Amino acid sequence: MLSKYMVRTTIAAVGLGGACLWAMPALAAPDVYDKCGSNVNGIETQLYARSCANVAVSGTPVGNWGQISGAGTGIGNGYVDAGATRATEGVPNGHSTTTANDGWSNGASAYSNSGTVASTSSSLADGTLHAFVDNPDAPWRAGATNARISDVVTFNNISGGVAFLDIGYAFDGSFTSKTGKFDDGYTNGFLALAMGTPYGEVNGVATGPVRFAASNEWVGGLAQATFDANYGTFHQEYYFGGRPEDFAFTGGYDVTSGLVEGTFKTRLVIPEGYSKFGFAFTLGLDCRGRGVTCDFSNTGAFSFGDLPTGLSYASDSGVLFSGLTPPDTDPGTGTGGAVPEPATWAMMLGGFGLVGGAARRRKNSLNAALA
Repeated sequence: MLSKYMVRTTIAAVGLGGACLWAMPALAAPDVYDKCGSNVNGIETQLYARSCANVAVSGTPVGNWGQISGAGTGIGNGYVDAGATRATEGVPNGHSTTTANDGWSNGASAYSNSGTVASTSSSLADGTLHAFVDNPDAPWRAGATNARISDVVTFNNISGGVAFLDIGYAFDGSFTSKTGKFDDGYTNGFLALAMGTPYGEVNGVATGPVRFAASNEWVGGLAQATFDANYGTFHQEYYFGGRPEDFAFTGGYDVTSGLVEGTFKTRLVIPEGYSKFGFAFTLGLDCRGRGVTCDFSNTGAFSFGDLPTGLSYASDSGVLFSGLTPPDTDPGTGTGGAVPEPATWAMMLGGFGLVGGAARRRKNSLNAALA
């Protein structure tokens, strides 16, 4: 049988009759299984179903000992992390948390007494991460965020041969400064996608390995983008697995406009029968600069491409990609025509080719899809 947390509730399939997508009531996110913790800096690499959001802010020192005031909170799988939830006593600091989709979509926000505001959110329902920090033009300020989602997918390939599936991420954001400078405090961030092919069994039979299409190596490793406003740098690389021919990256950091954008794409080989694929997707910001805004609230999105005929999947969470809605056929106008097939719009950014101006022209459609 399927593993304990496997639920056949989010299944996408493409057959001879075209694409179809259906959902049944999903499993509520487990409590003890993992609450995610309060890490606002780390990259997540463990592959099991969860959704986490963590924030921390600091402000003007208070008290006789010059205690730095601050606030923070963390939420994972719908459960607030009491150890990470705090606000300096006696000063106007605050925090809040939200959860939805039975704990598989979570948000956290906090503010400091100096005016720093930070928020972040994560959702397995649409595969997205969001983050935002705004610092005042003041001596004491800082904000950090970390959002992550992870899940394990069981593929069922009845096509009669191997199947090929494109996966990847796309993101965009910006660094801006009220002072026009980025030389007073760290201002940087990262987006990372860890992948693997965990062992499992279905009906007593071991699942097969998922491989990279170009090298035929087992899927594993970490695709990471880092961006730094202090030095005006942008870097994307794949670590601990695969070969250069397995991956395609695009993107960069425009220091004049402050726009940061990037994509990652790879092609998987799905064997016949059952196989497992796991991922962990993380977005983190370290925004301490004076008067700096780190705005990655538009989206970081992880997606599958079009499913080939005969390939279907189910996620351990039971909600992966279940919240996606078709974009407008006329982006930016709020009007649409015929609803496209789910496999057509499942790639959030049109095969990860739409970035920069094109992505922003689709903002209204993306906002609707990511709501």
